Amino acid sequence: MIPHLDCQVCLLSQGLKMARIAAPEEPEKHERLLHEWAAKLNTLSMEQTVPHWAQKLYPLGYEILGNNDPYAEIKRDANRMVMQSVPEVFELVAAANDSLRVAMNVSIIGNYIDHGPPEMFDWQVSLDRENDTSFMDGAMQELETLLTPGAQVLVLGDNAGEIALDTILVKQLVERGVEVIYAVRSAPILNDALMEDAEFVGMDKICRVIPSGCTTFGTIMDQASPELLKVYNSADIVLSKGQGNFEALYERSNRPVFFAFKAKCKVVADKLRCVQGSSVFMCSG
Repeated sequence: MIPHLDCQVCLLSQGLKMARIAAPEEPEKHERLLHEWAAKLNTLSMEQTVPHWAQKLYPLGYEILGNNDPYAEIKRDANRMVMQSVPEVFELVAAANDSLRVAMNVSIIGNYIDHGPPEMFDWQVSLDRENDTSFMDGAMQELETLLTPGAQVLVLGDNAGEIALDTILVKQLVERGVEVIYAVRSAPILNDALMEDAEFVGMDKICRVIPSGCTTFGTIMDQASPELLKVYNSADIVLSKGQGNFEALYERSNRPVFFAFKAKCKVVADKLRCVQGSSVFMCSG
């Protein structure tokens, strides 16, 4: 997805937020990070994606802050909190008339657990309120035709916390007789899920989990690991979770991709002509 000038402002806000988390009593570091990120942004191409930009900015921020995973404790807290809700949500999904559809809706709501956008949403309230799944009718019908026994599904994961709700969706897929491979980030960025998060929520006990090779908040295919590339090109279905993966892959993928996420920022919502905060489930490519 081609970025917008507003995306540069958003990234600077992310940097300031991260600096305040990592070094709350060191305002000189906050100022330095903002100045150096702004200077770096001035050198980056508008033909790239926001995840490309973030890949250049975040390591610079880690160096300034002396911390290469400022969101580590936030990720652990999110995983613990969501795992407390998983048994109850799993029972609700299992009892539904269309368990896969409800599991997908739950997984998309989980994408609210994101520290990138300026506004945070309440995923727990949304689980109770957002029960209309008509937004996914067309894409779900297309997905159902591909979910034949033995099919291979690649899920591109997104955030910690969210990954716990994704276990419910993956279980539904596995019950359909398909092979699921779940990809996580290969290095810390924001609150994105790593291998340790997948292991904490038990995703590795449900399906094969692989590192993507990507070190930004999106799956940039020309930077992906050979393992991920092989699966990405051969899988019967690619399910991309989260807004960062959407920004990295939309209009840039060489194959069809199902996108499942919350349109949490105005730029993405305007691109899709939907209301900010809307659930999105679509197939592109």
